[in-house]
Amino acid sequence: ADLVPWPEAAYLRFASNSVGDARGWLLDAPAGKHGWVKARPDGRLEFADGTPARFWGTTLTYAGSFPDKPEEVDAIADALAACGYNLVRFHHNDIPRVGLGYLREKTDTAPSSAIELDPVGMERLDRIAAACFKRGIYIHLDLVDSRPWAADTGMADWEALSKVGNHAGWKGVWPHPDMVAAWKRAATALLSHVNPYTGRTWGEEPGVVVIEALNENGPFWDWGFTVTDSVRQWHVADWNRWLLKRYGTRDVLAKRWTDGNGVSGLHPDEDPAAGTVHRPAL
Repeated sequence: ADLVPWPEAAYLRFASNSVGDARGWLLDAPAGKHGWVKARPDGRLEFADGTPARFWGTTLTYAGSFPDKPEEVDAIADALAACGYNLVRFHHNDIPRVGLGYLREKTDTAPSSAIELDPVGMERLDRIAAACFKRGIYIHLDLVDSRPWAADTGMADWEALSKVGNHAGWKGVWPHPDMVAAWKRAATALLSHVNPYTGRTWGEEPGVVVIEALNENGPFWDWGFTVTDSVRQWHVADWNRWLLKRYGTRDVLAKRWTDGNGVSGLHPDEDPAAGTVHRPAL
């Protein structure tokens, strides 16, 4: 049979006001018009003016958040809105590479940064965010997904961590104090940045309804994160300090960790006062 050419667009396109276009009847533009979102006592969400808040979202990841042509910005935002999405997550955007992230990449005169914003990357992110707000699409903003190891993290082991296969970046080291301090500086840098298309900082933007502190992590998660001995030793020591502060003595801890059958989860060689209680890995 003869081949029939079938043009394909990079982004979904719906005829305006067609049955497939949800913009006119589902979205309430612009995002932020009702004020900040908040949780009611019953757990439901509402905006500052009392309007109920419900979200149905999707994700823009890596280069998807950094279109470099104005027509692509509009095409992406229109496609999201036409599908009925009123929430989009900016995910894995904390990368020091133009086109993939908003952090300053390595140059001939300066190393890459895990904190400092790149003007080109931020302009692109600002522009796609403003286009989403205009159409009634809110933002879920991640602060740490792929942030790399760099000198400005302040971690003494940053070079070693970058060489031992720690592809998870900051997540495998959290909540080391140096990592928490770096997180605060990173959060401040991003949230105090003024979006020229809205005139507001990201931290002042009611169109941002979620700020995710750290992606997919917890103090005991073990995803095969590779860390240095000093970081591992800090985790174990901090875990034991917390146990000692909470339970006071080994005897109290052993009692709390003993089940109804008399089986104790505390091994004979473990004592928080000696720093020998193994840290869980979930």
